[in-house]
Amino acid sequence: MIDWEITAKLILAFVGIVSVAKVVAEILAGKKANLREEYKFARDFINDIEEKEVDSKSLHPFLIGKGYQAIAGTAVIKSSEIEYMLSLEDPVQCLRDYIFARKIFENLNVKGDFKLIYKNRYRKRFARITVKSWYFVLYVVFASLAISPWIIAHYASLTVTETLMSMLLSLPIFGLYSFWSLRAGYRIKTAEELFNRQKKHTQRIVIV
Repeated sequence: MIDWEITAKLILAFVGIVSVAKVVAEILAGKKANLREEYKFARDFINDIEEKEVDSKSLHPFLIGKGYQAIAGTAVIKSSEIEYMLSLEDPVQCLRDYIFARKIFENLNVKGDFKLIYKNRYRKRFARITVKSWYFVLYVVFASLAISPWIIAHYASLTVTETLMSMLLSLPIFGLYSFWSLRAGYRIKTAEELFNRQKKHTQRIVIV
């Protein structure tokens, strides 16, 4: 005897899985298209700069600034900072890391060759280790609180419904704080990796 209720649920689940897979595929395809567009823009922009240098001319500073910001995909950092990141080894990763971890460094206002400088509270290695450890402790505490209803359900004799209702409250609240804590600690780790990576340049930087 066919259980039509179970069959209907299975069909709905299958449709849901197919729909999600389709959305994921479209997102991945969109990312590939965006990467191709980014490559074309970066190639044309760099070619424009190089052609102007050969002709002993220069692009207008406004165009240079907008070009670098378009490459970075953000307007929150200066073109001089972007240009510096592009001079380092593995420039794509360096630029991505700097956008994420720039709050750890002083503002790059120096012209010519310059390097990343930690903000005062991060300059000592011990201070960075302490802050990272503190964020990790916060992450563990908040993550534990996020799943605490599931942990204590057995000892508190909670029903499945009560546990799920409690999780619906604890997961969004404490889960968000645990994510923020983990992200803050990872930002410092990323900044340290970027700081060490700046030792190698692909060319001398001249800021216009």
